[in-house]
Amino acid sequence: MTASRRPILQPTSLRLPPRRLTLIVREIEHGSAEYRATLELRRRFLREPLGLELTVADTAGEDGQRHFGLFIVENAEPGRLAGSVIAAPPADEHAGWRIRQMVVDAAYRGSGFGRLLLTEAERLLAADGVPLLVLYARAEAAGFYRSCGYEATGETASLIGMPHQEMRKAVSRL
Repeated sequence: MTASRRPILQPTSLRLPPRRLTLIVREIEHGSAEYRATLELRRRFLREPLGLELTVADTAGEDGQRHFGLFIVENAEPGRLAGSVIAAPPADEHAGWRIRQMVVDAAYRGSGFGRLLLTEAERLLAADGVPLLVLYARAEAAGFYRSCGYEATGETASLIGMPHQEMRKAVSRL
């Protein structure tokens, strides 16, 4: 009895349609589902690694701040949030708007997503007449902000129990 031979199958290549990815930075409405998604990003990547929670006190006053999100849009599907940043208006007219809570999903770090998010948020703020931005950078993020044109002022602050350095950037000329 001879074993029947099966034909050897040759692999075939499939031509799949190209993935169409588009990155969009746009403003997010406070209290929306997209805003709630930013809270989850902040919790996972800014607070959880430090053993902290994102509390109601942390988000107090955010209804009067501007929120920006970086969305990945693929093949005309609704965008997936990959990062966010907040711009808080100054306490007085001579101070700069404060950039805060900058976060990019760890899966996209190092791919230019953070730079795109920050640059587009700066552009949108500058278009609305914002002349100066101020932020407080953790030591590990200061190099990123320097590469984006921010300059250290020499001032430091302790935020969430960690040292942060104050950095500034004039954006009215963007």
